[in-house]
Amino acid sequence: MERLSIVITTRNHFLLTRLCLESILWTLPEHSYEILIVDDGSNDETLDLARYFRFIRNSVGGLYESWNLGMQATRTEFVAVLNNDVFFCMQDWWPRIEAVFQATKVGWLFPLTVETQSMVSNMHAKISKAVRDTGLRIHPTPGEIEACSFILRRSVFEHLGPFDSRYKVWYGEKDYEVRMLQRNILYGRVDNVVVRHFGSSTLGLAARGPSKLRIRATEQAHYADLAARDYKLFRSKFSEKDLRAVGLRMPPFGAHALKSD
Repeated sequence: MERLSIVITTRNHFLLTRLCLESILWTLPEHSYEILIVDDGSNDETLDLARYFRFIRNSVGGLYESWNLGMQATRTEFVAVLNNDVFFCMQDWWPRIEAVFQATKVGWLFPLTVETQSMVSNMHAKISKAVRDTGLRIHPTPGEIEACSFILRRSVFEHLGPFDSRYKVWYGEKDYEVRMLQRNILYGRVDNVVVRHFGSSTLGLAARGPSKLRIRATEQAHYADLAARDYKLFRSKFSEKDLRAVGLRMPPFGAHALKSD
């Protein structure tokens, strides 16, 4: 029986999802995992993936509801949750991450993430370095938890409960980070596993091209409003005092690249 479930959250952008899926198929042995796609309102070829993979429709809407649906629909000991704009860059990445889980009490792990829309000229060097490093490499990241691709122990999810699905796009992982720290659950980055993240592509915010991330004018107001609502919810749940108690600071509003270049 597989020990790893891989949940991919989607909303259109089929080609990105296809690349994400193929990067998994190319880098992990067949039958060592299961794949579940949780879709949040696609109307493109993404829907055809239901012919090949387990496929759930998110009727409520929102990223964190998709995470909950994926976690609740799987039964493996570990669950990897991915945006569909993530690409795995090296083979057999899961055994490295699993080894860290087995050697520690860590609850949430994420790979070294190269996040940019631009070309990465030193990508070969980054991957080669990671491949050569076969040790247990966990780097604690207090205050910096990665959410585009992470692996969560099921026991942590069962202990803490679901993600707060009132958040729609942002701050839900920060909320979970606080809850983990309040219960002394560790998390961190595995530095000898590399993924490529084409940030904000799932939301359709990323303009293709060689320069920096740009926000489509027609989408900016919508996502700025969602960000403001999510941030208001986060601040209503946690005070500065709450965050200081677990070694965190209140995140500044506007840190999610909602600015035009």
